[in-house]
Amino acid sequence: MPCTSLTFSAVNQMLLCSGGLDKKMMFYDTLDKRAVKQVACSAPLTSLSFHNDGYTIAAGTLYGTILIFDLRSSMDPVKILKGHANNSVNNIEFARGNKAKPFKAPPKSKDAVQNLPAATKSEEPGSSSSASRSKWKSIDEVREQAKRNVEQRTKYFRITA
Repeated sequence: MPCTSLTFSAVNQMLLCSGGLDKKMMFYDTLDKRAVKQVACSAPLTSLSFHNDGYTIAAGTLYGTILIFDLRSSMDPVKILKGHANNSVNNIEFARGNKAKPFKAPPKSKDAVQNLPAATKSEEPGSSSSASRSKWKSIDEVREQAKRNVEQRTKYFRITA
């Protein structure tokens, strides 16, 4: 069965995890070039992500569930998240920060929303002021930058090949 996802541990860059349609997560020591652990899952896996803590891993499935594992304990998921019924989870990623930011509750009343500072014209994406141009790019500018990046990579690979 094909492998559908790979992820490296955020703590140990020598630890690689693969997941696939065979319903298995395989852990590899890349230094010793050998498999060190196998975890059987309840569904075919489509995506994986290690948390920054190095022992929590999330696995997206073909059937729309997300399985959360704590590698320090049982090999059963510690949490199963449902919500993408009959749709595969094609990508999953933990936020990559040094510290988790505290949750800030949204305003409770309409008054609180109305008291938020209004965006100025220069902050709006469609604005053409010089302040806005440094903050926002048009779709044409993004496309041109992407085209230049592809051309540079193509030249690099031709030179090194």
